[in-house]
Amino acid sequence: MGTAAQHIPQFHSVETTRTGYQSFMHPRRVRSQAGFTLLELLVTIAVLGVLSGVTVMSVGKIREKAQVVALDESLRAVATAAEAQMILEGLSSFREIDALALPVKNTQNLTFTVGDMTTESVVIQARRLGSTDPCRQIRFPVDTTPGPCTELSDPMEVFIGPEAQARAEAAYAARADEEKKAEAARIDAEKSAKEAAAANEAANADTMSEADRKAYEEKLKAASSDQDKATSALKEAQARDESVRSQLDETIVKHKEVIAAVDKAKSEYKSAQEGLTTAEKAYDAATKELETAKKQATGKKGKSKVQAAQTKQTAAEKALADAKARVEESKKTLSNLQDKEADLARTVDELSKKHESAMKDLTAAKQAYEQSTSTVEDLKGASAELNSESTENTADDVKRLESDKETASNKSSGARKNNQG
Repeated sequence: MGTAAQHIPQFHSVETTRTGYQSFMHPRRVRSQAGFTLLELLVTIAVLGVLSGVTVMSVGKIREKAQVVALDESLRAVATAAEAQMILEGLSSFREIDALALPVKNTQNLTFTVGDMTTESVVIQARRLGSTDPCRQIRFPVDTTPGPCTELSDPMEVFIGPEAQARAEAAYAARADEEKKAEAARIDAEKSAKEAAAANEAANADTMSEADRKAYEEKLKAASSDQDKATSALKEAQARDESVRSQLDETIVKHKEVIAAVDKAKSEYKSAQEGLTTAEKAYDAATKELETAKKQATGKKGKSKVQAAQTKQTAAEKALADAKARVEESKKTLSNLQDKEADLARTVDELSKKHESAMKDLTAAKQAYEQSTSTVEDLKGASAELNSESTENTADDVKRLESDKETASNKSSGARKNNQG
Protein backbone atom coordinates (compact mmCIF):
# COMPACT_ATOMS: atom_id res chain seq x y z
CA MET A 1 0.00 0.00 0.00
CA GLY A 2 2.80 2.43 0.82
CA THR A 3 4.47 1.78 -2.53
CA ALA A 4 1.26 2.34 -4.47
CA ALA A 5 0.61 5.61 -2.71
CA GLN A 6 3.90 7.02 -3.90
CA HIS A 7 2.70 6.88 -7.55
CA ILE A 8 -0.49 8.76 -6.89
CA PRO A 9 -0.12 12.32 -8.44
CA GLN A 10 -0.24 15.20 -6.04
CA PHE A 11 -2.73 18.00 -6.79
CA HIS A 12 -1.74 21.43 -5.53
CA SER A 13 -4.54 23.68 -6.69
CA VAL A 14 -8.27 23.73 -6.96
CA GLU A 15 -10.09 25.68 -9.69
CA THR A 16 -13.78 26.46 -9.73
CA THR A 17 -15.26 26.14 -13.22
CA ARG A 18 -18.09 28.17 -14.72
CA THR A 19 -20.52 25.35 -14.00
CA GLY A 20 -19.71 25.52 -10.34
CA TYR A 21 -17.71 22.31 -10.12
CA GLN A 22 -14.22 22.20 -8.75
CA SER A 23 -11.42 20.70 -10.83
CA PHE A 24 -8.05 19.69 -9.61
CA MET A 25 -5.19 20.76 -11.90
CA HIS A 26 -1.97 18.87 -12.22
CA PRO A 27 1.18 21.05 -11.79
CA ARG A 28 2.56 19.98 -15.17
CA ARG A 29 -0.68 20.95 -16.89
CA VAL A 30 -0.60 24.34 -15.21
CA ARG A 31 2.87 24.91 -16.64
CA SER A 32 1.89 23.87 -20.17
CA GLN A 33 -0.93 26.46 -20.36
CA ALA A 34 1.43 29.39 -19.72
CA GLY A 35 2.00 29.99 -23.58
CA PHE A 36 4.67 29.49 -26.31
CA THR A 37 8.33 29.56 -25.42
CA LEU A 38 10.82 32.01 -27.05
CA LEU A 39 12.45 29.19 -29.01
CA GLU A 40 9.10 28.13 -30.51
CA LEU A 41 8.35 31.72 -31.59
CA LEU A 42 11.81 32.12 -33.20
CA VAL A 43 11.43 28.85 -35.12
CA THR A 44 7.96 29.89 -36.36
CA ILE A 45 9.23 33.33 -37.49
CA ALA A 46 12.19 31.72 -39.29
CA VAL A 47 9.92 29.26 -41.14
CA LEU A 48 7.58 32.08 -42.20
CA GLY A 49 10.55 34.17 -43.43
CA VAL A 50 11.89 31.28 -45.54
CA LEU A 51 8.45 30.66 -47.06
CA SER A 52 7.94 34.35 -47.89
CA GLY A 53 11.41 34.56 -49.51
CA VAL A 54 10.72 31.52 -51.67
CA THR A 55 7.35 32.99 -52.68
CA VAL A 56 8.87 36.37 -53.66
CA MET A 57 11.61 34.70 -55.73
CA SER A 58 9.06 32.48 -57.50
CA VAL A 59 6.80 35.43 -58.32
CA GLY A 60 9.79 37.44 -59.66
CA LYS A 61 10.86 34.57 -61.94
CA ILE A 62 7.31 34.08 -63.21
CA ARG A 63 6.99 37.80 -63.94
CA GLU A 64 10.31 37.85 -65.82
CA LYS A 65 9.28 34.81 -67.89
CA ALA A 66 5.96 36.50 -68.72
CA GLN A 67 7.80 39.64 -69.91
CA VAL A 68 10.14 37.54 -72.08
CA VAL A 69 7.17 35.70 -73.62
CA ALA A 70 5.40 39.02 -74.33
CA LEU A 71 8.52 40.48 -76.00
CA ASP A 72 8.96 37.31 -78.11
CA GLU A 73 5.33 37.50 -79.27
CA SER A 74 5.76 41.19 -80.20
CA LEU A 75 8.93 40.42 -82.19
CA ARG A 76 7.21 37.54 -84.03
CA ALA A 77 4.27 39.82 -84.84
CA VAL A 78 6.66 42.49 -86.19
CA ALA A 79 8.50 39.92 -88.33
CA THR A 80 5.24 38.48 -89.70
CA ALA A 81 3.82 41.93 -90.51
CA ALA A 82 7.07 43.06 -92.16
CA GLU A 83 7.25 39.92 -94.29
CA ALA A 84 3.60 40.35 -95.32
CA GLN A 85 4.24 44.00 -96.27
CA MET A 86 7.24 43.00 -98.42
CA ILE A 87 5.18 40.33 -100.23
CA LEU A 88 2.02 42.42 -100.76
CA GLU A 89 3.83 45.58 -101.85
CA GLY A 90 6.57 43.81 -103.81
CA LEU A 91 9.43 45.32 -101.80
CA SER A 92 12.92 44.15 -102.68
CA SER A 93 14.61 45.14 -99.41
CA PHE A 94 13.63 45.44 -95.76
CA ARG A 95 15.00 49.02 -95.85
CA GLU A 96 11.83 50.01 -97.79
CA ILE A 97 9.49 48.82 -95.02
CA ASP A 98 7.31 51.53 -93.43
CA ALA A 99 7.53 50.61 -89.73
CA LEU A 100 4.66 52.89 -88.70
CA ALA A 101 2.36 51.17 -91.22
CA LEU A 102 2.88 47.70 -89.73
CA PRO A 103 -0.42 46.46 -88.20
CA VAL A 104 1.20 45.50 -84.87
CA LYS A 105 -0.81 46.34 -81.75
CA ASN A 106 0.23 46.94 -78.11
CA THR A 107 3.58 48.55 -78.99
CA GLN A 108 3.08 51.81 -77.05
CA ASN A 109 4.91 50.37 -73.98
CA LEU A 110 7.81 48.89 -75.97
CA THR A 111 11.03 50.33 -77.35
CA PHE A 112 12.40 48.88 -80.62
CA THR A 113 16.01 49.21 -81.81
CA VAL A 114 17.44 48.08 -85.17
CA GLY A 115 21.08 47.48 -86.02
CA ASP A 116 23.60 45.14 -87.71
CA MET A 117 22.07 46.06 -91.08
CA THR A 118 23.29 44.07 -94.08
CA THR A 119 21.94 43.58 -97.58
CA GLU A 120 20.21 40.38 -96.44
CA SER A 121 19.00 40.94 -92.87
CA VAL A 122 18.56 43.29 -89.94
CA VAL A 123 18.45 42.71 -86.17
CA ILE A 124 15.38 44.03 -84.31
CA GLN A 125 15.56 44.34 -80.51
CA ALA A 126 12.60 44.93 -78.16
CA ARG A 127 12.50 45.96 -74.52
CA ARG A 128 9.97 47.54 -72.21
CA LEU A 129 9.76 51.35 -72.25
CA GLY A 130 12.10 52.85 -69.63
CA SER A 131 13.79 49.50 -68.89
CA THR A 132 16.84 47.64 -70.19
CA ASP A 133 16.04 44.17 -68.85
CA PRO A 134 14.72 41.86 -70.17
CA CYS A 135 15.76 42.47 -73.79
CA ARG A 136 15.00 40.15 -76.73
CA GLN A 137 16.04 40.28 -80.39
CA ILE A 138 15.26 38.66 -83.74
CA ARG A 139 17.15 38.64 -87.06
CA PHE A 140 14.73 39.42 -89.91
CA PRO A 141 14.14 37.68 -92.29
CA VAL A 142 16.88 35.06 -91.78
CA ASP A 143 15.84 33.73 -88.35
CA THR A 144 12.37 34.10 -86.82
CA THR A 145 13.27 32.64 -83.39
CA PRO A 146 13.73 35.36 -80.70
CA GLY A 147 16.74 35.22 -78.41
CA PRO A 148 18.64 37.33 -75.85
CA CYS A 149 19.98 40.69 -77.00
CA THR A 150 23.56 41.24 -78.14
CA GLU A 151 25.52 44.42 -78.81
CA LEU A 152 24.49 46.06 -82.12
CA SER A 153 26.52 48.03 -84.61
CA ASP A 154 24.99 51.39 -85.63
CA PRO A 155 21.91 51.00 -83.38
CA MET A 156 18.91 53.21 -84.14
CA GLU A 157 15.64 53.49 -82.22
CA VAL A 158 12.50 53.13 -84.36
CA PHE A 159 8.74 53.42 -83.83
CA ILE A 160 6.72 50.37 -84.92
CA GLY A 161 2.97 50.03 -85.39
CA PRO A 162 0.06 52.46 -85.71
CA GLU A 163 -0.05 52.90 -81.92
CA ALA A 164 3.53 54.23 -82.00
CA GLN A 165 2.49 57.12 -84.28
CA ALA A 166 1.71 59.23 -81.21
CA ARG A 167 5.20 58.59 -79.77
CA ALA A 168 6.83 59.51 -83.09
CA GLU A 169 4.80 62.72 -83.31
CA ALA A 170 5.61 63.54 -79.68
CA ALA A 171 9.34 63.10 -80.31
CA TYR A 172 9.12 65.30 -83.43
CA ALA A 173 7.13 67.96 -81.52
CA ALA A 174 9.67 67.90 -78.67
CA ARG A 175 12.52 68.47 -81.14
CA ALA A 176 10.63 71.33 -82.80
CA ASP A 177 9.94 72.86 -79.38
CA GLU A 178 13.64 72.66 -78.49
CA GLU A 179 14.55 74.40 -81.75
CA LYS A 180 12.03 77.17 -81.03
CA LYS A 181 13.44 77.64 -77.53
CA ALA A 182 16.99 77.75 -78.93
CA GLU A 183 15.92 80.34 -81.52
CA ALA A 184 14.25 82.47 -78.81
CA ALA A 185 17.37 82.22 -76.65
CA ARG A 186 19.52 83.25 -79.63
CA ILE A 187 17.34 86.29 -80.29
CA ASP A 188 17.48 87.30 -76.62
CA ALA A 189 21.26 86.83 -76.56
CA GLU A 190 21.66 88.91 -79.72
CA LYS A 191 19.50 91.67 -78.25
CA SER A 192 21.45 91.62 -74.98
CA ALA A 193 24.73 91.71 -76.93
CA LYS A 194 23.66 94.79 -78.86
CA GLU A 195 22.49 96.52 -75.69
CA ALA A 196 25.75 95.66 -73.94
CA ALA A 197 27.75 96.90 -76.93
CA ALA A 198 25.89 100.21 -76.89
CA ALA A 199 26.42 100.54 -73.14
CA ASN A 200 30.13 99.73 -73.41
CA GLU A 201 30.57 102.14 -76.28
CA ALA A 202 28.90 104.92 -74.27
CA ALA A 203 30.93 104.10 -71.15
CA ASN A 204 34.24 103.92 -72.99
CA ALA A 205 33.75 107.10 -75.01
CA ASP A 206 35.37 109.27 -72.32
CA THR A 207 38.03 106.90 -71.03
CA MET A 208 39.58 105.48 -74.23
CA SER A 209 42.19 107.30 -76.18
CA GLU A 210 41.33 108.39 -79.69
CA ALA A 211 43.47 105.72 -81.34
CA ASP A 212 42.19 102.97 -79.06
CA ARG A 213 38.61 104.04 -79.59
CA LYS A 214 38.98 104.08 -83.37
CA ALA A 215 40.68 100.68 -83.40
CA TYR A 216 38.04 99.27 -81.09
CA GLU A 217 35.22 100.74 -83.18
CA GLU A 218 36.66 99.30 -86.38
CA LYS A 219 37.11 95.85 -84.88
CA LEU A 220 33.69 95.92 -83.24
CA LYS A 221 32.11 97.11 -86.49
CA ALA A 222 33.76 94.31 -88.46
CA ALA A 223 32.79 91.74 -85.83
CA SER A 224 29.20 93.02 -85.73
CA SER A 225 29.06 92.86 -89.53
CA ASP A 226 30.25 89.25 -89.42
CA GLN A 227 27.69 88.52 -86.74
CA ASP A 228 24.91 90.05 -88.85
CA LYS A 229 25.97 87.98 -91.85
CA ALA A 230 26.09 84.85 -89.73
CA THR A 231 22.65 85.68 -88.32
CA SER A 232 21.24 86.18 -91.82
CA ALA A 233 22.80 82.92 -93.01
CA LEU A 234 21.41 81.13 -89.96
CA LYS A 235 17.90 82.44 -90.65
CA GLU A 236 18.13 81.40 -94.30
CA ALA A 237 19.31 77.93 -93.30
CA GLN A 238 16.49 77.63 -90.79
CA ALA A 239 13.91 78.77 -93.37
CA ARG A 240 15.28 76.32 -95.93
CA ASP A 241 15.24 73.49 -93.37
CA GLU A 242 11.66 74.31 -92.35
CA SER A 243 10.55 74.44 -96.00
CA VAL A 244 12.13 71.09 -96.86
CA ARG A 245 10.83 69.53 -93.68
CA SER A 246 7.30 70.83 -94.43
CA GLN A 247 7.45 69.38 -97.95
CA LEU A 248 8.74 66.09 -96.53
CA ASP A 249 5.91 65.90 -93.99
CA GLU A 250 3.27 66.63 -96.65
CA THR A 251 4.76 64.03 -98.99
CA ILE A 252 4.85 61.43 -96.21
CA VAL A 253 1.16 62.09 -95.50
CA LYS A 254 0.32 61.72 -99.20
CA HIS A 255 2.45 58.58 -99.37
CA LYS A 256 0.53 57.02 -96.51
CA GLU A 257 -2.78 57.97 -98.12
CA VAL A 258 -1.71 56.34 -101.40
CA ILE A 259 -0.57 53.24 -99.49
CA ALA A 260 -4.04 53.03 -97.95
CA ALA A 261 -5.58 53.45 -101.41
CA VAL A 262 -3.31 50.70 -102.76
CA ASP A 263 -4.44 48.37 -99.98
CA LYS A 264 -8.07 49.15 -100.82
CA ALA A 265 -7.41 48.59 -104.55
CA LYS A 266 -5.75 45.26 -103.75
CA SER A 267 -8.82 44.24 -101.78
CA GLU A 268 -11.12 45.27 -104.66
CA TYR A 269 -8.91 43.43 -107.17
CA LYS A 270 -9.05 40.31 -105.03
CA SER A 271 -12.83 40.63 -104.74
CA ALA A 272 -13.09 41.06 -108.53
CA GLN A 273 -11.00 37.92 -109.09
CA GLU A 274 -13.25 36.00 -106.72
CA GLY A 275 -16.30 37.32 -108.61
CA LEU A 276 -14.70 36.23 -111.89
CA THR A 277 -14.11 32.74 -110.50
CA THR A 278 -17.75 32.55 -109.39
CA ALA A 279 -18.96 33.76 -112.81
CA GLU A 280 -16.79 31.20 -114.59
CA LYS A 281 -18.21 28.41 -112.43
CA ALA A 282 -21.76 29.65 -113.10
CA TYR A 283 -21.08 29.79 -116.86
CA ASP A 284 -19.62 26.26 -116.85
CA ALA A 285 -22.64 24.98 -114.91
CA ALA A 286 -25.06 26.71 -117.34
CA THR A 287 -23.19 25.25 -120.32
CA LYS A 288 -23.36 21.73 -118.86
CA GLU A 289 -27.03 22.19 -118.07
CA LEU A 290 -27.66 23.28 -121.69
CA GLU A 291 -25.83 20.27 -123.07
CA THR A 292 -27.81 17.94 -120.81
CA ALA A 293 -31.08 19.59 -121.83
CA LYS A 294 -30.22 19.17 -125.54
CA LYS A 295 -29.45 15.49 -125.06
CA GLN A 296 -32.68 14.85 -123.21
CA ALA A 297 -34.86 17.13 -125.39
CA THR A 298 -38.04 15.27 -126.41
CA GLY A 299 -41.30 16.96 -127.15
CA LYS A 300 -42.42 20.46 -126.24
CA LYS A 301 -41.37 20.11 -122.63
CA GLY A 302 -37.83 19.25 -123.67
CA LYS A 303 -37.65 22.23 -126.01
CA SER A 304 -38.78 24.58 -123.24
CA LYS A 305 -36.02 23.21 -121.01
CA VAL A 306 -33.48 23.82 -123.77
CA GLN A 307 -34.67 27.42 -124.21
CA ALA A 308 -34.50 28.02 -120.44
CA ALA A 309 -30.98 26.57 -120.34
CA GLN A 310 -29.92 28.79 -123.28
CA THR A 311 -31.34 31.87 -121.52
CA LYS A 312 -29.46 30.93 -118.33
CA GLN A 313 -26.24 30.39 -120.31
CA THR A 314 -26.61 33.78 -121.99
CA ALA A 315 -27.07 35.50 -118.62
CA ALA A 316 -24.06 33.63 -117.19
CA GLU A 317 -21.99 34.63 -120.23
CA LYS A 318 -22.91 38.30 -119.72
CA ALA A 319 -22.08 38.09 -116.00
CA LEU A 320 -18.75 36.51 -116.93
CA ALA A 321 -17.95 39.37 -119.33
CA ASP A 322 -18.89 41.93 -116.68
CA ALA A 323 -16.66 40.17 -114.13
CA LYS A 324 -13.72 40.18 -116.57
CA ALA A 325 -14.23 43.89 -117.24
CA ARG A 326 -14.31 44.55 -113.50
CA VAL A 327 -11.09 42.59 -113.02
CA GLU A 328 -9.34 44.54 -115.78
CA GLU A 329 -10.56 47.88 -114.39
CA SER A 330 -9.48 47.08 -110.81
CA LYS A 331 -6.14 45.80 -112.10
CA LYS A 332 -5.56 49.01 -114.03
CA THR A 333 -6.51 51.11 -110.98
CA LEU A 334 -4.16 49.09 -108.78
CA SER A 335 -1.32 49.50 -111.29
CA ASN A 336 -1.80 53.28 -111.43
CA LEU A 337 -1.86 53.56 -107.64
CA GLN A 338 1.27 51.43 -107.33
CA ASP A 339 3.06 53.67 -109.83
CA LYS A 340 1.95 56.74 -107.88
CA GLU A 341 3.13 55.15 -104.63
CA ALA A 342 6.53 54.41 -106.16
CA ASP A 343 6.84 58.03 -107.37
CA LEU A 344 5.96 59.33 -103.89
CA ALA A 345 8.48 56.95 -102.33
CA ARG A 346 11.20 58.34 -104.59
CA THR A 347 10.10 61.88 -103.73
CA VAL A 348 10.32 61.05 -100.02
CA ASP A 349 13.86 59.75 -100.52
CA GLU A 350 14.89 62.89 -102.42
CA LEU A 351 13.35 65.20 -99.83
CA SER A 352 15.01 63.21 -97.05
CA LYS A 353 18.39 63.78 -98.70
CA LYS A 354 17.60 67.49 -99.12
CA HIS A 355 16.59 67.64 -95.47
CA GLU A 356 19.89 66.08 -94.43
CA SER A 357 21.77 68.63 -96.55
CA ALA A 358 19.70 71.47 -95.05
CA MET A 359 20.46 70.19 -91.54
CA LYS A 360 24.19 70.20 -92.33
CA ASP A 361 23.96 73.78 -93.64
CA LEU A 362 22.02 74.77 -90.53
CA THR A 363 24.69 73.25 -88.28
CA ALA A 364 27.45 75.10 -90.16
CA ALA A 365 25.48 78.37 -89.91
CA LYS A 366 25.02 77.88 -86.16
CA GLN A 367 28.76 77.31 -85.73
CA ALA A 368 29.57 80.46 -87.73
CA TYR A 369 27.08 82.46 -85.67
CA GLU A 370 28.53 81.17 -82.39
CA GLN A 371 32.07 82.01 -83.55
CA SER A 372 31.11 85.55 -84.57
CA THR A 373 29.23 86.06 -81.29
CA SER A 374 32.28 84.86 -79.36
CA THR A 375 34.46 87.39 -81.24
CA VAL A 376 32.09 90.24 -80.38
CA GLU A 377 32.05 89.20 -76.73
CA ASP A 378 35.86 89.03 -76.64
CA LEU A 379 36.10 92.57 -78.04
CA LYS A 380 33.60 93.80 -75.48
CA GLY A 381 35.61 92.14 -72.71
CA ALA A 382 38.82 93.76 -73.95
CA SER A 383 37.07 97.13 -74.03
CA ALA A 384 35.86 96.71 -70.47
CA GLU A 385 39.35 95.73 -69.32
CA LEU A 386 40.89 98.76 -71.02
CA ASN A 387 38.23 100.97 -69.47
CA SER A 388 39.00 99.55 -66.03
CA GLU A 389 42.73 100.07 -66.43
CA SER A 390 42.29 103.64 -67.61
CA THR A 391 39.96 104.40 -64.72
CA GLU A 392 42.52 103.10 -62.20
CA ASN A 393 45.34 105.24 -63.54
CA THR A 394 46.60 107.91 -61.19
CA ALA A 395 47.27 111.53 -62.09
CA ASP A 396 50.98 110.75 -62.63
CA ASP A 397 50.09 107.99 -65.04
CA VAL A 398 47.82 110.39 -66.93
CA LYS A 399 50.66 112.91 -67.23
CA ARG A 400 53.04 110.20 -68.38
CA LEU A 401 50.57 109.01 -71.00
CA GLU A 402 50.11 112.57 -72.29
CA SER A 403 53.88 113.00 -72.42
CA ASP A 404 54.24 109.82 -74.39
CA LYS A 405 51.47 111.00 -76.66
CA GLU A 406 53.25 114.33 -77.25
CA THR A 407 56.53 112.52 -77.98
CA ALA A 408 54.79 110.24 -80.43
CA SER A 409 53.19 113.27 -82.05
CA ASN A 410 56.56 115.02 -82.45
CA LYS A 411 58.08 111.92 -83.97
CA SER A 412 55.17 111.68 -86.34
CA SER A 413 55.59 115.37 -87.36
CA GLY A 414 59.31 114.84 -87.97
CA ALA A 415 58.58 111.83 -90.05
CA ARG A 416 56.09 113.75 -92.16
CA LYS A 417 58.64 116.56 -92.72
CA ASN A 418 61.28 114.07 -93.79
CA ASN A 419 58.81 112.49 -96.18
CA GLN A 420 58.00 115.92 -97.64
CA GLY A 421 61.72 116.68 -98.07
